[in-house]
Amino acid sequence: MALPPPRPLSWILHRSNSLLLATLLALVSFSSPAAATRVQLRGGSRIQAAASRSGGKLEVRGQLLDDGGNPFHGEHVLATLTASSAEAQSSVAAGLASATTCSARDATSVSHRGGALDLRTDEQGRFCVLVTLPPLPFVVKLAYAGGPLVGGADADLPVDLGRRTLALAFAPTPRVVSLDEPVWTVAVVASTQEDGSLHGEGGIAVALENEHGKTIATATTDSGGRAAFRVDTAELGPPGKGEVRARFDGNEAVGNTKVSFPIDRRAHVQVALDGPVPSGVAEEGIPIAVQVKWRGGVVPGGTIEARVGTTVVGAATVSESGAASVVATFAWEKDEAVPITLRYASAHGAFDPGEPLLVSVPVHGPSFLRRLPLVLAAVLVFGWLVLGRTERRRKAPAVATARERDPVPEMLVVAPAKGTDPVWNGRVLDAHTGDPVAHATLRLERTAFTQVEPLARTETDARGAFRMALPAEHATTERPQGLVMVAEGRLFARLSQPAPAFGELRIALVARRRKLLDRLVEYARWSLRGGPDPTPGELRAHARKGSIPDGDRLVEWADRVEHAAYGGDEVDAAVEAWADEA
Repeated sequence: MALPPPRPLSWILHRSNSLLLATLLALVSFSSPAAATRVQLRGGSRIQAAASRSGGKLEVRGQLLDDGGNPFHGEHVLATLTASSAEAQSSVAAGLASATTCSARDATSVSHRGGALDLRTDEQGRFCVLVTLPPLPFVVKLAYAGGPLVGGADADLPVDLGRRTLALAFAPTPRVVSLDEPVWTVAVVASTQEDGSLHGEGGIAVALENEHGKTIATATTDSGGRAAFRVDTAELGPPGKGEVRARFDGNEAVGNTKVSFPIDRRAHVQVALDGPVPSGVAEEGIPIAVQVKWRGGVVPGGTIEARVGTTVVGAATVSESGAASVVATFAWEKDEAVPITLRYASAHGAFDPGEPLLVSVPVHGPSFLRRLPLVLAAVLVFGWLVLGRTERRRKAPAVATARERDPVPEMLVVAPAKGTDPVWNGRVLDAHTGDPVAHATLRLERTAFTQVEPLARTETDARGAFRMALPAEHATTERPQGLVMVAEGRLFARLSQPAPAFGELRIALVARRRKLLDRLVEYARWSLRGGPDPTPGELRAHARKGSIPDGDRLVEWADRVEHAAYGGDEVDAAVEAWADEA
């Protein structure tokens, strides 16, 4: 198949992507062992367990999970026993020797390691052991050592085998707590466990604590063992990750116990003007001062973005005191009020963007005197260019009369969800031409370490439109956390980013053909610094002369990229992979 004549790199330089250039340079720097940076990522783990009296024996039952709630299979949890008195401690060794699994059907196993029990978890991360001990107080210490990719965890379980064992549980289990409301309601169920059976325990004084151990509410259980709490959300702490604990200090008949659970405290942001509505000349920049707050105070950090229509005209970082000054700069010819939208982007997941602030700003167009220096400068530059071309003329290909804008892959929320349904809809467009991309694939995934769990999938219609809902088992009215949205087309490169807030989306994809061209351009700019822009053929010539490192591989790669990019065949994922093989 005949190929069209190669084009000079200046024809395609304006289509290069600065993000791709930075990525290529980073890859080159990482290829040098001396300059390599070692990065290690470690996940977290936690132990959920309870100690109780069962048939006159101590029963320790629990589960080993990662920080995403997934079980660890085949891992080892060490259990040690300590007593409050020397008499009771003397019985620990004999008790450990009697240790067995709770049931013959359990897939977990129990072995001895020094003065501790080695509990091996089953496929669900669970473990269970029975130990014969006298009716005295003990403390069970559980420890997981972790590994190269996972941090360790531990838990202390006090139990008094001479008193009934009390179990505390949140109903429902708290996960996300909204600080937008003044009061948070939660219930705790207290029940005693004997021989595997649970019974509601009334008259139990339960205290709620935050992660710092501060008591934030108290209540007493009713006859069914339920205690209801109304907590002032200001007592829970600031937005971010935290913990809520339920504690019972024990009495003569029932042993003391506590339970804790991680929570995610969230708050919506409010953006307000800090002073009167500003005005000014748009081309010179109009400073807009704002204050960013939530119900409990100021919002430290994040970004304020100013838009006129869909165009970003300014951005500013929010200070620790919640203040920001955005300078909106844009071209505007008339003297009139221009609506400018101010949106907040969070620096972390604790703050949710609220409704954007719409400000009608009086704008003045530039006067003739203000334009006069620019006009004179343009005339001088034009004259200098004409003289330069007259004195030194060289052959150059014609430049396209209509420059196309740089294609930028992006996934934007153009309108928030109108209801509470966890749904995304919108259109997928060609980032270069703005045309709809039909039959593009959208996927919703959840990643846990090296595993990818698909949650939802859809495809665009002939107009590039789509609709995708979060599955019911993962449904939430808040922005989904830990999920990734992926979009790609047969002829369009893959775009992946954290799942955006629910609502109407605008997704722009870059064609695979343009991606190949950009890669060739960026490598040429890196390899041949200075001088005129070479064509792909001239790039191969430099490689054969040895003036470019690793020239033989570059020749084969340049041939493939030129064939794929300038040929008449479609550039799909297979063609892109074929070019990358060199």
